[in-house]
Amino acid sequence: MTELFLDRQQISWEHNVERRLQQPVRHHANPILRPEHPWEQEYTTIYGSVLPMPDGGFGMWYMSGAKGMQAHQMLCFARSDDGFEWQRVMSNQHPYEGIDTTNILLGPEPNVHGPCVIRNEHDQNPDTRYQLMYDSYWWHRPNETRIQDSRWCYTATSPDGMNWSPRLGRPAIPGKSDIGQSVVWDPTNRQYIAYVRGTRMPDPQNPHSSAYGENRTVRYVRASTSTDFEHWSEPYEIMRADEIDGDPDHQFHQLSVTQRGGMYIGLLSMFHVDHCVACDQHKTMELGTCDTQLCFSRDGLNFSRVADRALFFPLGQHGQWDSSWIVTASQFVCHNDKMHFYYAATNRGRDEGHRYSIGVATLPQDRYQALKPRRTSQPAIIETKPQYLDDGDLTINADATHGRITVELCDFNGVVLEGFTRDDCIAIETNGLKQTVRWKGGRLSDAVNLDQLYRHAIRIRFYLNDASLFAATWPQKNQPVKPPTCHDPSILHD
Repeated sequence: MTELFLDRQQISWEHNVERRLQQPVRHHANPILRPEHPWEQEYTTIYGSVLPMPDGGFGMWYMSGAKGMQAHQMLCFARSDDGFEWQRVMSNQHPYEGIDTTNILLGPEPNVHGPCVIRNEHDQNPDTRYQLMYDSYWWHRPNETRIQDSRWCYTATSPDGMNWSPRLGRPAIPGKSDIGQSVVWDPTNRQYIAYVRGTRMPDPQNPHSSAYGENRTVRYVRASTSTDFEHWSEPYEIMRADEIDGDPDHQFHQLSVTQRGGMYIGLLSMFHVDHCVACDQHKTMELGTCDTQLCFSRDGLNFSRVADRALFFPLGQHGQWDSSWIVTASQFVCHNDKMHFYYAATNRGRDEGHRYSIGVATLPQDRYQALKPRRTSQPAIIETKPQYLDDGDLTINADATHGRITVELCDFNGVVLEGFTRDDCIAIETNGLKQTVRWKGGRLSDAVNLDQLYRHAIRIRFYLNDASLFAATWPQKNQPVKPPTCHDPSILHD
């Protein structure tokens, strides 16, 4: 298993530890995709998805807009060999107002807003290899009698990611979700989880809602689940801003989730409301900026924010193309030991009409947050809860170029195992994503007394001297940890 230490669930004890959130580095050629064609005259936005393609390279399913913010909204497609330079894939399948060749896949009908595309790896049906969820309006489907609200989320499927059916989608989740949708597969419960936005007006009978003011929208995150991508549960609230955020002036705009190794990494868009104005389209329009925090979950439904809500994806400097508003793709992409975070941004306000373009930023693999010494004169110490180890090696994702990292193994009671002490450990003094921990007797897999290691619960203790630990990977058995039988419970170390 790979442990990212984004929460404290696997940590039994720590000393002198500071958590420092990392920030993605923007690509020098941003924006990598900007409006060029009539069907993109309002924006190109990664309310959408980027996925590796089976034949190599990457595909981008993005949303374009024309003729007003909500008049023509379309699903478009582009490809790239390296994830940085993109070319629109043109065809004559979906002409637009007299233009025969476009890269439109759906639209302007059925008005695709906030599309999320995922690749279906969970069944062998070739017709549903790709799956799509998006938000739209009921009036594009006058014959759909099941729809009672003005907006729903709809689903469609495709054998190749290009040709989608049904053409108008299937009603899936009721309620307005005018953001980028995000869908992941939960392998533990064998179900899809969709993350959509919820909005409501404050309850005038609730005295605590008066802080929102009349006509102020309350934005929060909802989730819905499905086993077949067609029939979805009633959505329910999973996240909402609180008084620490400074609600109602700071609200949740969007949650984009990526599932990696049983862990769920969330990019949480924070809408910072500066003031409100009246306009033709809205009785009250909130104006402000939008940036991104990082959050984390082990089950896909219960999220906690990382590093005390520190800013993960900040706005660009004043006047730059991404200085006013940032939203992220439905998931990030891992490639060549880097994480690619695709985002849409603008330097305009909501009342000026977002003219989104698309950019990308990167981080080294699994380097979301650095655990390092708070006081550099002392080591930071991190001790895991007891683990049942399997045959294999212990590796760490760490930067120790200016210091050193040593590791020791302890039994359930905290007693250091012979041959695996801190002094026995060959110190790591380099920077690497997958550095094997060795002791004088060799690696973990070279241990002579395998019985002692693999049949009993082991605690892993890391010592960081002027160094940063991002993640650790160890071979783990799926076995519950039980305390050893003893007559004196005071010897238990926890």
